[in-house]
Amino acid sequence: MLKTYIPGLMVLFFTLVSCGGGENDEKNADENQKPAVNNQATTIPSSGIKIAFVYMDTINLNYKMIPIIEEELAQKEKEIQAKLDALQRRALQWEKDWQAKGGPMSSEQEKYMREGQEWQAKLGQAQQGAQMELAQIQTQRMTQANQRMAYIMQEYANEKGYDFIISYQLGGQVYAVNNAYNVTADILQRLNADVDANAANDSLGQ
Repeated sequence: MLKTYIPGLMVLFFTLVSCGGGENDEKNADENQKPAVNNQATTIPSSGIKIAFVYMDTINLNYKMIPIIEEELAQKEKEIQAKLDALQRRALQWEKDWQAKGGPMSSEQEKYMREGQEWQAKLGQAQQGAQMELAQIQTQRMTQANQRMAYIMQEYANEKGYDFIISYQLGGQVYAVNNAYNVTADILQRLNADVDANAANDSLGQ
């Protein structure tokens, strides 16, 4: 069974410090370092901010797109594994062919060793390539699903007048929520309706 490795991204922030030569320079530097006022981000409307949330664990368990992606990956994994198995059989056949001749003679040892190393390299490269291909497909499909989810949530927020829809998940950054602002069921219904609509369109197009 192949394992899919999805590399994480590490972001490093560097702070650059400039030193001035005099009192005026220090004053100017302090002025330049003051952040610009962002009234749009800091001014709260008189009506307040309207916030809703979704239980992301519930979304992950019930979003129809997730098992579809899992099935696609499982099918792709079978296809890739079949190619690896075929390559493995060729390598075994190569070994059997040598053994059928009674093994390599002293004059053939160098050729035998070289071919053996080549087969090991081919198998290693094929295994690595398979893992990378599966990881790429998984990343691509999950990115597409997340983008679609974000679009539907934004559409819902616009319709209902929400300023934010946040994700609540055990172990996440939000520790407490008021269930009166839970819109999980509405979002999940729209997400799955979107999947059903796309499936129907695909069926009509075939």
